[in-house]
Amino acid sequence: MKIINLLGCFTIAVLLSSCSHKISRVDYDKPAKNACTSCDVVIEIDNIPSNANSKLLGRLKLKDSGFSIACNESDARAILKAEACALQGNYVNIIEVKEPNFGSTCYQCTAEIYSTSDSALIVNNLATQKQENFDVLKRDISRRKNNRDMIIGSLVGGFVVGFLIAVAQ
Repeated sequence: MKIINLLGCFTIAVLLSSCSHKISRVDYDKPAKNACTSCDVVIEIDNIPSNANSKLLGRLKLKDSGFSIACNESDARAILKAEACALQGNYVNIIEVKEPNFGSTCYQCTAEIYSTSDSALIVNNLATQKQENFDVLKRDISRRKNNRDMIIGSLVGGFVVGFLIAVAQ
């Protein structure tokens, strides 16, 4: 009987697990598989392009998909860039961020994808993107350590509570 319960728990964990973000698209459909996936895209946080020649192409929400393992900020930015390229956009504005926490180890965000002809905006921000990418990697490493510590703390806490309950009976 214990083996059946263990297999049931393992099956549920596998069914709930995923490798990446859950993607919700607003105002556009999933791009075709052969759509462009490599182009120059600027990714900013809370910086709507002011140029009158900027056009909103769509909105994208990246959420936790269960027990996700590949859903850090770097992965999110790669998804945002690929979606922008597929829509022939060149600017992504992240309008909402939900940092990983005790409830979810996933970096979650809502972003708007634009096509803008403001060349100064694109050129100036592309120059700083390499440093930003490095900063994102540093944040991902720090978050990974925090997630590990939360998981270890949860497991230890669970074992202690389970032990105390077993001893009390």
